[in-house]
Amino acid sequence: IASRFRSCRELFFTGTKRTFLEGVMDATTTPTPLSNDEYELPRDVRTLRVNRLKARRAMTSNDSNLKRKHSVFSQMQREMRGWSGATLRRGFVAKGHGGQKRAFKVKLVGEGVNDYSGPYREVFTDSMQEVTDLDDTGSSSLGVLEPTANNQSEVGEGRDLFMFARPADSSSIFSEAKLKLDLLSSEEIDLMKSFS
Repeated sequence: IASRFRSCRELFFTGTKRTFLEGVMDATTTPTPLSNDEYELPRDVRTLRVNRLKARRAMTSNDSNLKRKHSVFSQMQREMRGWSGATLRRGFVAKGHGGQKRAFKVKLVGEGVNDYSGPYREVFTDSMQEVTDLDDTGSSSLGVLEPTANNQSEVGEGRDLFMFARPADSSSIFSEAKLKLDLLSSEEIDLMKSFS
């Protein structure tokens, strides 16, 4: 029985984690007052402006600085930089949106579309495509995610997985962190060691 349970652990633990996460998300969702007109979004729902045409031109170029400046991911990051956590935890469902909860409205610059869920989903799809995009050398185009060792060598399980990219000069970061250890309490040091 133990070996059967162990072979299904991904199924059990994923379901447990998902249930817990959905409960936390429901409990922390920011309430949104309704608009007087059922077809208008409430005033509290912000608009995110993204220029996908500029992002596509940048992502096809060989200039990494241009990619980092004009990608959909970077545009979203710049637009949402000043937004509070409560704004991003909004779960508003408007009429005509097919029941999809949303935190904000998307305006695609230069594309004559109205956001009835399609553009909202598209900016997330485009962003994930960009952060997993690799250049000619096999490195991350934006420097956000890099392929795992199994992905790079195309061996073993999880060949499609990515991990957060390490800074180019990670040795200086770690040496700086070692200098700051004397400023930390013993509890903070124990916590750091448990995650390393």
